[in-house]
Amino acid sequence: MGFLLPERAEATSLRALAVAELVRASDLVVEARAVEHRSEWANVGGRKRIVTLTRVLHDDAWVTRSSSIGESLVVTWGGRVGDLAQKVHGEPELTDNSACVLFLGAERDSRRRVVGMAQGHWLIRGTGDARSLAPSPALPPLMKPSGAHRSALVEFEPLTLAGAKRLVQERFAEEQER
Repeated sequence: MGFLLPERAEATSLRALAVAELVRASDLVVEARAVEHRSEWANVGGRKRIVTLTRVLHDDAWVTRSSSIGESLVVTWGGRVGDLAQKVHGEPELTDNSACVLFLGAERDSRRRVVGMAQGHWLIRGTGDARSLAPSPALPPLMKPSGAHRSALVEFEPLTLAGAKRLVQERFAEEQER
């Protein structure tokens, strides 16, 4: 007699977002550093889930549609409470003192969400003028958007940090003109 044991399956797919889409959905785009984490149980869509609350300090605001006080409380799905852990694939993991660029949604209950899951989280690599962006390590494979849109991944990858900031601010200015 044989036994069939189910294998663990993981799948996450996101539609690739262009920089303009990330900017349009963001209330705030900042260079930031995570400084404090805590995970807790929360009601998400009528179900109990673990969420992680991360306090991030804003090093530089690229775009802001609201008053920014220099820090945000960012909520991400997943984390660890006691002996239980939940992982949400495609959700960014904000690590302590790691410099990053965050596309953040409007504040709700003193908390913000990262826009586009891991697409709204970019790591800053290098130092000085040589700083550049790298995609979030949590980024799953992206489905190519229809039409002529290019994903943020394609638009950002060859850019220095200064070039990426310029691109984001140009897309924001274009949105303001509409």
